[in-house]
Amino acid sequence: MRPFILTSILLVCCLGASAQRLISLGVTGGVPFTPFFTDQTFTPLVLNPFSAFPYSVHSYSGLNEYLVGPTIEVLLPSNFSVEADALFRPLKLKQQKYVISSPAPLTSTTNYSSWEIPLLLKYRASSGLIRPFFEAGPNFRAVANPIGSLLSKAGVSAGAGINVKIWHVFIAPQVRLTHWGKDRGGAVLNYVASERNQGEFLVGFTF
Repeated sequence: MRPFILTSILLVCCLGASAQRLISLGVTGGVPFTPFFTDQTFTPLVLNPFSAFPYSVHSYSGLNEYLVGPTIEVLLPSNFSVEADALFRPLKLKQQKYVISSPAPLTSTTNYSSWEIPLLLKYRASSGLIRPFFEAGPNFRAVANPIGSLLSKAGVSAGAGINVKIWHVFIAPQVRLTHWGKDRGGAVLNYVASERNQGEFLVGFTF
């Protein structure tokens, strides 16, 4: 009985060590260098100059914020790996509404948030202190209501960066680009549209 117990403990320890080598956990964060919302002017389909209904709406992003969230990477043979992130991004939608009854535009700012979940296949150089890598795969996002149902929910991401190991920590600065699908038609009626091509500078820390 005792040899069986010792063998079981040894097997669990080996599997744990193997999993530790094959799976890396950490956090990824950074800043976008493109706006989330498209900077454009909407003209309502129905015009009524005798009411407070806007005859023009200028919609655009506020200041770029940040992205941050957990990351997991599973190593595969031949220097490949699969990475999944869950990135939180606060959003600011600014709108200037022009109405007949007001000499100046009515400016408003609304705060939203989004989660981006990219699933990326990565290829990393085989050796060296600094190992370049390339990645690509689908990206999914969920934007807070009430505009979440109006915006595209999926796209394709690609990126490149370097991976540096310092002690037991892997540091990976990179640039990632995403091409999102087309927004739904209802977005135009709500004076909001998202940029289809977006990019961000990210740094990942995995252990």
